[in-house]
Amino acid sequence: MEHDDAPPANPIYTGDAITRALGTVVGDALWERLRAPQLYVPTPSLVDAVNVALTVRQPLLVSGEPGCGKTHLAHSIVAELAFRYPKWFSSELLVFNAKSTSVANELFYNFDAIGRFYATKEGVNQSVAPEHYIDLAALGLAIVRAAPLDTTPDALRARARAGSQQRSVVLIDEIDKAPRDFPNDILNEIEAMAFEIRELGGLKVSADFAWAPVVVITTNSDKNLPNAFLRRCVYYDIPFPKEQLNQIVTRRVKGIVARQDVLLAEALTLFLELRHERHRLDKKPGVAELLAWLEVIAQSALSGRASIVADPNLIRRNLSLLLKSSDDMAIGRQIVEDWLRTRGTS
Repeated sequence: MEHDDAPPANPIYTGDAITRALGTVVGDALWERLRAPQLYVPTPSLVDAVNVALTVRQPLLVSGEPGCGKTHLAHSIVAELAFRYPKWFSSELLVFNAKSTSVANELFYNFDAIGRFYATKEGVNQSVAPEHYIDLAALGLAIVRAAPLDTTPDALRARARAGSQQRSVVLIDEIDKAPRDFPNDILNEIEAMAFEIRELGGLKVSADFAWAPVVVITTNSDKNLPNAFLRRCVYYDIPFPKEQLNQIVTRRVKGIVARQDVLLAEALTLFLELRHERHRLDKKPGVAELLAWLEVIAQSALSGRASIVADPNLIRRNLSLLLKSSDDMAIGRQIVEDWLRTRGTS
């Protein structure tokens, strides 16, 4: 049945509500802390952008260099909204990964026409409604869950596991990978939060405004998006979080590794040296690469090492976690050797 009351008109995202309310909210396993959405560190301006999108109910379009936390932001939003408003928000992030072959319809649903054809031809399950051959995709699933219950067939709600209305967070990841027509082809559906199912006689499913999905769209800016699409989004470019880097690392790693202060300081110093403009790396390592690298470094520290300078081979062996081309590796190896020499190590 439907909820007796509607969700808050203006839900709030702070970026640290779970941490402030519960303190340490994840286990002590390093891999768990490095990936926990509750430990995401947004800048104040990013928090503002999220709340603007929540207020005006437009998609949040996020750009930024690879590894800056675009996708992780969506996980952070769904974790906090489900924590703050558990009665109304689903804790499941619904994800659509854009591809070079993506078409607009795939964002909403897919229809098993072949399965339906053979079932009909062979006289099997002829009484089964066509809704049973529909596989709802990320945004279609969110819209069905947000639609008034009396406007959608029971079988379709069952496919969506929608016994009651619910708000969802949807991630459309790397939309710039899709063909150029893709953003234009979803303009009306994104604006109205509604879509049609041709195979059900053109049935239109519309989200109740109060329960409309929260949509986060990421782009690596590999190609320009259409102006008409951009007008329907709240836009934010995530800069490299240099000012928050120490907080990010501290929140995720500190306290897990004994005697970690020197180790973390060294790791951050070397990481920032690799990113320095004067080295002209083609692909600078991002936060995602840093966290993966720290996982290896920290595991070594768990074995008794308190400094990465004390074991230069540890850096050399794992440099491929930070650098992703042969040219950058050559530059990076020289940077590491120079960095070690300034610390009296070779």
